[in-house]
Amino acid sequence: DHAMLYAAHVLKLAKELDLPLSIQENLICTALLHGLEQDIDGIKTYLISEGELDKTAAERIAKLATKVRDVTKIPYFPPESGTYFIYNHINLIIQEAASPEVMLLTFCDRLASISVVENIPSNLKQYADYVIREVKQIYIPLAERLGLSSMAGELRERIFFLEQRDVYLAIRERLLKYEMFGRGMDYEEAKRRWEEDERLQLENELKNLEARVPGLIIETLSLRTKNIYSIREKTQRKPDEYPGPES
Repeated sequence: DHAMLYAAHVLKLAKELDLPLSIQENLICTALLHGLEQDIDGIKTYLISEGELDKTAAERIAKLATKVRDVTKIPYFPPESGTYFIYNHINLIIQEAASPEVMLLTFCDRLASISVVENIPSNLKQYADYVIREVKQIYIPLAERLGLSSMAGELRERIFFLEQRDVYLAIRERLLKYEMFGRGMDYEEAKRRWEEDERLQLENELKNLEARVPGLIIETLSLRTKNIYSIREKTQRKPDEYPGPES
């Protein structure tokens, strides 16, 4: 059910952001209203009669629900060439959302759509392709533009799984093998162990590059835990493709 997946993503993100409980409740309630096609007054009446909310709370949630519905229903028709329309579409989403709460709910709605697509039947492939294209061309750049690197990373991770499931699972399997030697090591610790190996390999590659290029000085590496998409991206690079220190 899209609404339940939507609410689960909202709850996870709200907790990560450590939002006040009252805001978390409003956001989750809004997510659970997904698919309700009534106007603000209709949703407000529904919340007062069925949800037993007071008028102020009902009106606030009803406004959120209708605004998110309007934003997520903006149709996306990708251009045959160029990026002008893409930038306009991103600007339109920002303008229509007009608040951090609506933007957060919009991103969570896209995550829920990806979750649905992961198990979609083959006869609905056209819809799956639409969701993937929209996330890659609109919502990942939008998250980066807003400084939401964690959200951009999660969206990339989910799209990577959809587009290259076999590769994703192969990398995850290799990650999980570290647990055999970690005496109960959890997944995140396994990823850190992987990254330490990657750090050593990368340092060796950069030292070789430093030896080949006179005057090049490699700064101390500072790596953070990567998701599977980031690991895949990094391991596909050639030594001369790693960014050097800023000049």
